[in-house]
Amino acid sequence: MKKNQLISGVFIEDIANDGKTVARHNGKVIFVSGALPGDTCNIQITRTKSDWAEARVIEIEKKSEHRVDPFCS
Repeated sequence: MKKNQLISGVFIEDIANDGKTVARHNGKVIFVSGALPGDTCNIQITRTKSDWAEARVIEIEKKSEHRVDPFCS
């Protein structure tokens, strides 16, 4: 996994600290910003280490059932 690499079809499994979520790709943990558990997303790697990486959402392919419409504009 390299910085700026695009990965598609990543399923977001759980929530982590600082508003990030957790996903896994090829056995590596990825902390994703801008997603909710249950989302399936296309992501871009922003930082990588030997056993984990950070990423941001490029596009949400399938929205989680936890997403709701805002009640005000």
